[in-house]
Amino acid sequence: MLAWDDYYDSWTPDRHRERVYHTKNFNTEEICVYHGSQETYDHLPIKKILIANIDQEITYKELKSTFSIYGEIVDCILKKKSGKKKSYAFITYDCDSEAQSALDAGYKKEIRLNNDWVRVIPAASWNQPDSIENQARKTKHLNEEESKDISIYNIIVTDENKDTIHVLNNDCLMHIFMYLPIADRVRIERVCKRWKAICEEFWRCNKKLDLKPITWGLSEQIKAHHVYKVLHKYGTYISNIDLSNNENTIGNATLISIAKLCPNVQTVNIKGLKHSSSGIKALADNCINIKKLIISLSDGQNFTNKGKYSNTPTANDTYIKEISRLFSKNRELQYLDLNCDRLNVIEFLLCLPVKSVKKLILRNISYFYISDVCTVLQKLQLQLLSINNIPPNSSIIDAIMPSAKNLKILQIPGYKCFNPSDERIQSLSFDLTRICEFNNLTVLNLKNNYYVDDDFLIKLSDKCKLLLKINIGFCHYMTNKGLKCVTTLPKLQVLLIDGIKNISDEVLTNIPELQTLSCTLCDNIHYAGLTTLITTSEKLKNLYVCFCKLITNDFLDAALEATKYRKNTVLTVFVYGTRITKFTESSFLKIYKYDELPMDECELFEHEEI
Repeated sequence: MLAWDDYYDSWTPDRHRERVYHTKNFNTEEICVYHGSQETYDHLPIKKILIANIDQEITYKELKSTFSIYGEIVDCILKKKSGKKKSYAFITYDCDSEAQSALDAGYKKEIRLNNDWVRVIPAASWNQPDSIENQARKTKHLNEEESKDISIYNIIVTDENKDTIHVLNNDCLMHIFMYLPIADRVRIERVCKRWKAICEEFWRCNKKLDLKPITWGLSEQIKAHHVYKVLHKYGTYISNIDLSNNENTIGNATLISIAKLCPNVQTVNIKGLKHSSSGIKALADNCINIKKLIISLSDGQNFTNKGKYSNTPTANDTYIKEISRLFSKNRELQYLDLNCDRLNVIEFLLCLPVKSVKKLILRNISYFYISDVCTVLQKLQLQLLSINNIPPNSSIIDAIMPSAKNLKILQIPGYKCFNPSDERIQSLSFDLTRICEFNNLTVLNLKNNYYVDDDFLIKLSDKCKLLLKINIGFCHYMTNKGLKCVTTLPKLQVLLIDGIKNISDEVLTNIPELQTLSCTLCDNIHYAGLTTLITTSEKLKNLYVCFCKLITNDFLDAALEATKYRKNTVLTVFVYGTRITKFTESSFLKIYKYDELPMDECELFEHEEI
């Protein structure tokens, strides 16, 4: 019986090491089945043989002369061992029938060298002349480094393998592997060396790891040991890590593993990941090339020796100290998304690299620390600024005035608990019109802001002609007068006017460059103006009319007629909560009737980047 898992690896040097199968019983008939085959187990013709048990006194000339009687020898390599150890040799014949003759003679013990029987067996499959590796080595006009890659990757199509997946080149295989989940991609590495190399090349090109179930393809929850295995194999290639979708199955230990196994990481998202000062310390010690960091201080917990959370002043001071050190060591940090959790963040914001930070998102800043934050903003030259969930304050606008020429994206949505009748709020001075001085703005988000009125919108549309996207939803003090001025912006592509009671569809008739319009919860939006908009705005892709009471089946009939003559752009209408009862579609009109909106549109302004 053949012992296929046993190899003679120890007696050959690394450069010419051969994996040679041996048999436990040479007298059985089963050996003839293996010996009589002229092909390897993967259907390659046997042209190269291995001769073992050669006496030290045998010369190259004697060896070649002895085996040349069986056929024309293309190549002969004799390797002598030091001391009293036997030598070995590799001989390559011109055709497989000649090699088979030598194998038959060796099996019948007809070959002697210096009165010693020699052992003649086929060379390993991957070392045969017609193997993938050897064919690639013969490729000309490539330098030495390229030849190494080709020896693993390239494939020569022959009659034996023309019907197999091996005929596909590396780019095709990598494209196929791209659609496989991580679990399957790890499994297929065991198929052959070529597939393993292609999988490694995929990680070199992809460089991204997240925790989405569809990415992993596991039947169970993604846990820390799953992430560790992937990081251990490919951590040096990964530069983008997103651990935000962790479902509390991984924690601080995973962050430490990332810090130690991914020294080249540049994008880190640990929002929602429970971590401690030790995880931040490991990140600061090992990762100094971070360019994008998303972190929530509310998830930054400190552990005691018993594994419980500790919020003592000493523990919090240690955590803040490590955050400050992380910011100070990453001098190329460009993007920071920080959930402040109403903590005093001035200590580590002062450690930010002033010259490199261009995009800053601050969430849940306490009103008591706004003046300190403004001190930091005055030093930065920002292209993106987003400050969420704060009361209105003119000091923020004043602080970012030095960035007026560079600022392209500004997001200052209104305070959720904001009440305009509150005496404390009325005492604040908030001159919103100063935003109009940012002439290079392309994205503006002022959602739920009571200071947005018609006068402001008239001035904004006159000064900021480069605006592409604007969100003025739930700004209840604006009317059709201000909205009409907004629609005159020459490059406007996205307009969000959700929840405004004082506007109608009369001014939404001609916005040539518009691609997305959201007017959900608008009671006075009728189908007449929207139908005209669909006809005149051929680039319109997404229309949100959810919970608009005046949208009925008549609108759907008019939309079908308006899109009849479209040539390229498909219009998707989101109609959940309307009075539409029939859902007739066409080639250029799709109806979305469910309450769950696509994530990319729901968070259009939430994750906006330049």
